[in-house]
Amino acid sequence: MKTFCQLASAYKNMLADEYGYNEDGLRTSKNGIDLCSYDYRGNLLVEDFSMRASDNLYFHYDGNNDILGFTYKGVEASAKDGEYYYVKKLQGDIIGILNESCIFGINYRIGRCWFCER
Repeated sequence: MKTFCQLASAYKNMLADEYGYNEDGLRTSKNGIDLCSYDYRGNLLVEDFSMRASDNLYFHYDGNNDILGFTYKGVEASAKDGEYYYVKKLQGDIIGILNESCIFGINYRIGRCWFCER
């Protein structure tokens, strides 16, 4: 079985979020700055619910089950609510996110990352 890079932690303003995964490599927890729960249909992530901010992400896939983007919906209406689309490299790595107006909002930079046989 191949394993791919998994985000272990992320930092914002010197505070950390730690991520947990199950034996299938699916993210099961986010603890720290925020607490999140995850809803899967098979091995596809369909919802990410933030328990502290009460924001939801609903994920969208194409006919081949490749992720396309997500809908962001906060508890209170805000300018962040709406559709977002992933920008991918040719091999499928997500490198950014576009909003509904096709404005490049987030850039991802990945350091050393590779897969290995388990």
